[in-house]
Amino acid sequence: MKALLAIMLAALAECTFLGMGVPVIPLFVVDNLHYGDAVVGIITGIQFITAMLFRFPSGRISDVKGPYFAMALGALSAVGAGMFYTGAGFYVLAPFLSASLLLMGSALLGISQSVFVTGAMTCAVSLVQAEKKENERLQNGKKSQGAGSAIAWIGMCVFGGLILGAPLGTYLFQQSGMIMTGIVIAALSVSIVAWCLKESALKERSEKKISDDVLAVPKESNFKALQGALALAWFPGFCFGLGAVCHGLVIAYGALLYAENNWSPLWLPFALFGFGLMIARSFLGHLPDLWGGARTALFAGILEAIGMGFVAFFPHFYLAGFGLFLSGFGFAFIFPAFVLITLSRGDDASRGVLIGVCNALGDGVRGIGIVLLGYLAIWGGFKVIFFSGSVLSLLGGLGGLLLFFIGRHQDMLLKRQR
Repeated sequence: MKALLAIMLAALAECTFLGMGVPVIPLFVVDNLHYGDAVVGIITGIQFITAMLFRFPSGRISDVKGPYFAMALGALSAVGAGMFYTGAGFYVLAPFLSASLLLMGSALLGISQSVFVTGAMTCAVSLVQAEKKENERLQNGKKSQGAGSAIAWIGMCVFGGLILGAPLGTYLFQQSGMIMTGIVIAALSVSIVAWCLKESALKERSEKKISDDVLAVPKESNFKALQGALALAWFPGFCFGLGAVCHGLVIAYGALLYAENNWSPLWLPFALFGFGLMIARSFLGHLPDLWGGARTALFAGILEAIGMGFVAFFPHFYLAGFGLFLSGFGFAFIFPAFVLITLSRGDDASRGVLIGVCNALGDGVRGIGIVLLGYLAIWGGFKVIFFSGSVLSLLGGLGGLLLFFIGRHQDMLLKRQR
């Protein structure tokens, strides 16, 4: 489908631009502003905080104003972030002012990622479900992709874009400095804003020709929308967070594990985990649609648990590397599986809110899990940390199975009432 491919390319491009800004902040803060790690942590941490806090608003914007509009707003936030980064480069001789501009830029970058990605996922799900309903109506026998595939593919583009953006941003910063890096991020994001606004206008003009599924618009207030989404998404989001802890552990402690064992290069844990994710989503992105969210979640949780177990109990370079790859392979299915479960519990008019709330809850559980498990290193080192990640991953997968039985029980009750 051409429209879906265009959204994937837009997500890949914009997330590449977003990824350019992530690695340059620590370099600029330490080398140019001469601040310490604490300031680096504050400026980089605000990006993740704003991304999490804007999950619900981003979903609401996508549902009410349309997913293309949400994508445009997200890209526009990236333009603002680039401008703040440029300003920080101009005021390098005033470190406090420069750091303050960086802080505002990072906050906008987090908002940008949250709003843009939620809009892209909502748009992709709307397109594939509209096509599926149209094919069912026409009975033409054409095979349609499902929501799980759409979410997996958009996620792959997001992840791939952030990976591509990091070395590009580092190279640009080293060659031209923060001013040019900010200008490039802002200028390139403008092109995505223009494309998204054009698509949004085209959608408005032709919306009468599109299925009612895409045109469903929520009527409730923001508070009721949040309340309803929390009721439907809290448990799937919690289980997603348990399954996502392994991802956070690799980011937080992967390099430290390699350093403790005198393994190199230190970036290899992230590369192996990411490679496993990309392989899984490239060749098996349709698995949630084929198996359903619950079975896929259990499968993913088992793979993650085995992978983390290898990392915890086999302190060997190749076996630990295999465990990291396997964990990334399993993690690839966790988010699509639980989002699919969440979407099946709600209505079409609330896709964006459900995706956003599920994502936000998962982010919160993952963040808390990383911090709490870090304290376990005092008693048992990295072995205890990664083993705990293995247990949590398995619990997340079992949570998906529990949701399956709950759903089946509710279906049986509805049949009896009829």
